[in-house]
Amino acid sequence: MSLRYSSLALLWLAACPAEPVAVVDVGVIDGGFAADAGMIGAPVEAGRWPSDAGEVDAGAPDAGPTDAWINPDSPEGRGLTLYTEYCGFCHGASGEGYWADNANALANPEFLASATDFFLWASILDGRPGTPMSPWGQSHSGPLSEEDAWDLVAYIRLWQDLPSIDVEYMQISGDADSGQAVYERMQCGACHGADGEGVLAMSLNNPVFHQFASDGFIYHAIAKGRAPTTMPAYEDVLSEQEMQDLVAYIRTWSRPVVPPDDEQFEPDWTDHVMNEGGAHADFTPRVVEYEGAEFNDEFVPAQQVYDAMVAGQSFVLVDARVIPDYLIGHISGAVSVPFDSVEQATDVISRDRWVITYCGCPHAVSGRARAAFKRAGFERVAVLDEGYYYWTDQGWPACGGRERYCEE
Repeated sequence: MSLRYSSLALLWLAACPAEPVAVVDVGVIDGGFAADAGMIGAPVEAGRWPSDAGEVDAGAPDAGPTDAWINPDSPEGRGLTLYTEYCGFCHGASGEGYWADNANALANPEFLASATDFFLWASILDGRPGTPMSPWGQSHSGPLSEEDAWDLVAYIRLWQDLPSIDVEYMQISGDADSGQAVYERMQCGACHGADGEGVLAMSLNNPVFHQFASDGFIYHAIAKGRAPTTMPAYEDVLSEQEMQDLVAYIRTWSRPVVPPDDEQFEPDWTDHVMNEGGAHADFTPRVVEYEGAEFNDEFVPAQQVYDAMVAGQSFVLVDARVIPDYLIGHISGAVSVPFDSVEQATDVISRDRWVITYCGCPHAVSGRARAAFKRAGFERVAVLDEGYYYWTDQGWPACGGRERYCEE
């Protein structure tokens, strides 16, 4: 089965029915994993690196329940491997969330109880375009197959400790104008943004989220909250009607999904130097030292990078996110080198200029890319400190598509 779009970056906002709900089976739909898959083998140890560092290659595993023995050949075992590689640096070693940007807590009990396997699976593949949650699916030129996504779902389900509930068919009858008044009175915008754009918590206006999140899912999140995160439960604060009104108001932010560029894309690494004929840029990064880290982290302010670009100075700007993120939007002149592809690119990328890596988190995958360049012997490589979304917020040159440079 193939899916064009789905959801995971906004998975923080789950939902609870206004009337009793039925308990349903937890098993992965069409996922092919046995509920009694044996957990054998070496125990998985959870580790953590500093949340703003990106020195994820310092030797600390970043995924896995500490008390689990997981058969590496089972769907859950394969999912653990994939989670370690692609998910844990944002969503946390054990799904606790908020290691990078506003990545939600995947292990949250109320979330897992209300999110369907399909919702998780589709979210992994299609992501939240325009947010730090990448579309990881191979159909979007990402690294994960549909089977990989099912394995990830199987692993994530190991964290579930509440029975699943069916919120998909809950009927909501709310008034959007009244919901706006509740949203403003409860100061929801302080975390989610005045227009649902996300500030300290997930954005609520992502079109892919609205395509796949049911009204019941949203209602459940409002009612039950996301303890122990800062998202409180409102079922004892708001009336049932007020919560339904909030759902109606959130739905006003729904807009059509823009189809992605799903033609396969292979970056041209031979063409990668910014302002090739210009004087070599000389950045002054801030250095963050971590005891026991493989490399001390170095971060260059976005303003320095922008000034060097405008001055015609020569350097290499690496978009370390997965390819679909690059196609959706990248800094003008950046070359796509996904963080898991750096080793293949190091024989091509120039070593006589500064290499600046960036992502949207703003340090998670760019930090991994930097560490990979350092291991390959690159001496002058640093992370764009504030990340991609800060850059675009300043109105500096950025564009979508396959061309490196934006049209003037």
